[in-house]
Amino acid sequence: MAFMLILVLSFYKLASGQWQVTGPGKFVQASVGEDAVFSCSLFPETSAEAMEVRFFRNQLHAVVHLYRDGEDWESKQMPQYRGRTELVKDSIAGGHVSLRLKNITPSDIGLYGCWFSSQIYDEEATWELRVAGQENPGGIGLEKKARPGRIERRPETCSGGDSGSRDSSPAALCF
Repeated sequence: MAFMLILVLSFYKLASGQWQVTGPGKFVQASVGEDAVFSCSLFPETSAEAMEVRFFRNQLHAVVHLYRDGEDWESKQMPQYRGRTELVKDSIAGGHVSLRLKNITPSDIGLYGCWFSSQIYDEEATWELRVAGQENPGGIGLEKKARPGRIERRPETCSGGDSGSRDSSPAALCF
């Protein structure tokens, strides 16, 4: 039933001239000292040149990189990301952008997202950055809830093994 609701909402959004944001998937894997690349696209292809494009960490106001009015706004970034990001805009006219996060550290582990906003509509996609050899702190997952134009993040408990039991302990991993 939930799948049908999501499918119907998807067709409604496309029929009304709106777009969807696709991110890099459920997670991006990187190693300490390497760069991670987060690619986001609009479907159907729509120019994002005049949009606000925001990459964020955990919450929309926690800015990793901000593109607005045709410019990158480094002054709006959280301090730990200044000088470590590069927005690749070669295909922004087709609705495709990539953010390169340089010199990954264990403190970069967590939930990230990209948010596109036009004058009449906004949409986001989220994913998790995993760092090789490091654990996901807190066992927090992501629950997506269908609501036009928004994705709500809520803590989720994790299924444990084949028994179907729920494990909400901090050591549990949700993937």
